[in-house]
Amino acid sequence: MSLSNLSILNVSGNKFSGSMPIGIGNLQQLSVLNLSKNGFSGTIPSSIGTLYKLTVVDLSGQNFSGEIPFDLAGLPNLQVIALQQNKLSGNVPEGFSSLLGMQYLNLSSNSLSGHIPSTFGFLTSLVVLSLSNNHINGSIPPDLANCSALEDLDLHSNSLSGQIPADLGRLSLLSVLDLGRNNLTGEVPIDISNCSSLTSLVLDLNHLSGNIPESLSRLSNLTVLDLSTNNFSGEIPANLTMLSSLVSFNVSNNNLVGQTPVMLGSRFNNSLDYAGNQGLCGEPLERCETSGNGGNKLIIFIAVAASGALLLLSCCCLYTYNLLRWRRKLKEKAAGEKKHSPARASSRTSGGRGSGENGGPKLVMFNNKITLVETIEATREFDEEHVLSRTHYGVVYKAFYNDGMVLSIRRLSDGSK
Repeated sequence: MSLSNLSILNVSGNKFSGSMPIGIGNLQQLSVLNLSKNGFSGTIPSSIGTLYKLTVVDLSGQNFSGEIPFDLAGLPNLQVIALQQNKLSGNVPEGFSSLLGMQYLNLSSNSLSGHIPSTFGFLTSLVVLSLSNNHINGSIPPDLANCSALEDLDLHSNSLSGQIPADLGRLSLLSVLDLGRNNLTGEVPIDISNCSSLTSLVLDLNHLSGNIPESLSRLSNLTVLDLSTNNFSGEIPANLTMLSSLVSFNVSNNNLVGQTPVMLGSRFNNSLDYAGNQGLCGEPLERCETSGNGGNKLIIFIAVAASGALLLLSCCCLYTYNLLRWRRKLKEKAAGEKKHSPARASSRTSGGRGSGENGGPKLVMFNNKITLVETIEATREFDEEHVLSRTHYGVVYKAFYNDGMVLSIRRLSDGSK
């Protein structure tokens, strides 16, 4: 029975084993080859490279080993290459970048190594690119942002390093971005928030740092957000509660601090999704007792400091008031003594200096009793500043008495009588 006109060969989900027949290359009219989920082993025969009409090749879920035959890159009509879940090794074929009609490329769960070819940026029709669960290293090529039709980019569980290219933000149709379980560093580029179609963002188990971008709240279609096991710091942005479509949220094992946004904590109330952040508290974690106590201590400290300052100000005011009151009492007492003292009264009526009825000076005699002690005090112990004149008969001093009386006092010299 001749199968030379066979265009579709689908034997998936059986229990075939052994090597893939080399004679498969004779089926020149074959456009779809699906041998998935069987037990085929050995290498993929290079004769498959003669099937020029082939558009779909699915050899996934087998035990194929060795390198991917370069001949596959010579099939110009290929749109789907599914080789996931095998034991294939070697580098990711750069030749696939010549398959400009490629829409689906899945090489995940193999033992592939090397770098992601930057020339994959030429695959402008590519919708799905999955290279997860391999040993691929190097950085993520920014050129992948040229794959304008890309909807699913899955690179998780490799050894990729460097930063997440900000250019990926140009992929407006991107729905799934899985870069988890790599060695990526740096901050999450804000440009990722421009991927308006994104439904799943998985960045777990990397070395990403910085704050969680508040701009992620613009991803209104996001259903999965996994940022766990990184080095993110700061607080969880409160505006993430705006992601109404979110059904899975995980920020565990980071360096996040502060209180979890209340609405977010009530929606995702599994404490494991927040665990491993020593500075994080609030629902569904423990109450913010540590942070609260710190806040209470600060409030108490401020209150005590304010009370102390108020008490000090009150004491100063009270002291000033009492001082003024005491001085006023002294003045009133002195005025009272001047008013009621016969000696001082006589000084006003019969002695001391005053003004005449016409406003001019007049001389008033007095009979006050002035003590030597008062005079010494009034002249500050006959200080030079109080000297009015010096004569042959002694020095004349100006004396200021406590009751306001001012007199000229002559201190006789030792030789005068």
